[in-house]
Amino acid sequence: MSTPISINFLHMDRSDALEDLLRERAEKLGRVHPAITACNVAVQADGRHKHQGRKYVVKLDIHLKGKQVAINHIANEDPFVAARDVFDAARRALDADSEIRQGH
Repeated sequence: MSTPISINFLHMDRSDALEDLLRERAEKLGRVHPAITACNVAVQADGRHKHQGRKYVVKLDIHLKGKQVAINHIANEDPFVAARDVFDAARRALDADSEIRQGH
């Protein structure tokens, strides 16, 4: 992807492995949908829950030419699973938008 990818970690330490996964998924999404002009990812540790462990929330903002797609609040106890889920949701949203633009 020739567009900028911004990754922020909130309330947690930066993880090289997670950052590499996020960049890889963002670049793959950019190859499938070339109209993407920017991609912002935020990973946030969401405290400790009473009956469950710490949740990690991944938020994704994708800027397209003339439009913005935001996928918010994909949470899981594993940040890698939350990252996978947010990019899968983004791909579905972009595919649906693409079909609407093509008139399907």
